[in-house]
Amino acid sequence: MLLREPDVGGDHKIPMAPALRKAVLRVLNHYDVHMRSVLGTLVDGVERSIEEVAARQEATANGPDLAELSTLSETLERLTERVRPSG
Repeated sequence: MLLREPDVGGDHKIPMAPALRKAVLRVLNHYDVHMRSVLGTLVDGVERSIEEVAARQEATANGPDLAELSTLSETLERLTERVRPSG
């Protein structure tokens, strides 16, 4: 059962259809532009992270820094002294 009789002579079955269609397309376009921006930023961040990891791997492939090893050794000795029970 219809609430009203369809107007066969009208331009559109739904009077607001063109305006509604235009609004929906604008919203979809806005969402598309936003998602492309977000995904572009995300890809840029991933690329930058990969470059940093590659640079760190190259730096460690050339051999560890002796100053770093000395510092790590001293830190390990201090931690070992803290952990050992005195007595």
